[in-house]
Amino acid sequence: MPRILIEEDLNQLLRSARMGAVVLSWAENGFFRALLDGPKNLADLEGDLRALETTAPILVQLGLLEMDGPCAMLASSTRSFLESGVFAQSSASGFLGELSRLPDVLREGGPVRDSSGVKRNTEIGVRVQEPDSVRSFMDMLDRNSVDSAQFTAQVIHRRVPPGGAVLDLGGGHGRYGRELADLGHSAALFDMPPCIAYARDKHADKLTYLEGDFFHDDLGGPYDAILLSNIVHGLGPEKNAALLRRARKALSPGGYIVLKDMFIDSTGCSPDRAVVFGLTMLMYTEHGRSYTFDEMETISASSGLMIDGTEFSSVGQFSLVFLRADES
Repeated sequence: MPRILIEEDLNQLLRSARMGAVVLSWAENGFFRALLDGPKNLADLEGDLRALETTAPILVQLGLLEMDGPCAMLASSTRSFLESGVFAQSSASGFLGELSRLPDVLREGGPVRDSSGVKRNTEIGVRVQEPDSVRSFMDMLDRNSVDSAQFTAQVIHRRVPPGGAVLDLGGGHGRYGRELADLGHSAALFDMPPCIAYARDKHADKLTYLEGDFFHDDLGGPYDAILLSNIVHGLGPEKNAALLRRARKALSPGGYIVLKDMFIDSTGCSPDRAVVFGLTMLMYTEHGRSYTFDEMETISASSGLMIDGTEFSSVGQFSLVFLRADES
């Protein structure tokens, strides 16, 4: 993360924010999608010509657009973003509108409220009352978890018995469980009904499916490993402790609970991705945060668990924390 040491550094940061707003605004207004069929004159897009002529060069600088005189055409990367759904959740008015309320959050605490005063918190990242939003969110997570799921599955695979039973707890799209199943493990996925429906479409009978609320419903088991991928950051310490206690009861003797998350080191300021991600948790959860390893160790100990090793992925800047029952 670049340091802000002089005024120009701050100006560059603000320019980047403006450029991000241009990208999201073009996506939200459908201007990128309007170019899927081929080049078009900016005057033929359903927008203000002066505004389009002002912002199109910014997108050229970013490599998202190409211009031939007054005609705009998509760069190959932008076309692939549209086809894969990268822009599906891009809403400049929603994102920037909520981010503009950060001063309120700093005074009053999160989550952020919308224009009508309603809190915009989610249930572990999912708004179950919005099925289309759930599917779009799952698409994004699935698309971005290819490398992390492979890394995570390989590390777990080395720790559990061949063909061992594993649970992808709150695993949403199911990619982590599927990677473990492909390595020969008996893999189950537990999540809310909209997420299970999505995962069934993706993985069919490669996984076993359990629907419900992981704070109240039977988790099944016993399992040789229970994976909580990107779960703990959405919960406060008390709920994390409660969930770990429930998961511990579903473990086989000697089994592991594996926490995959972006943990912060002892400095409290690194890695940068985990630190910045804490802002998302502040804005959209009641008590979530990016935890330090020391905080996670304390929470685990209160649940009768001890840390038995960690693995760090430099590519994704996330860590795997292995927990076992503390028999001392």
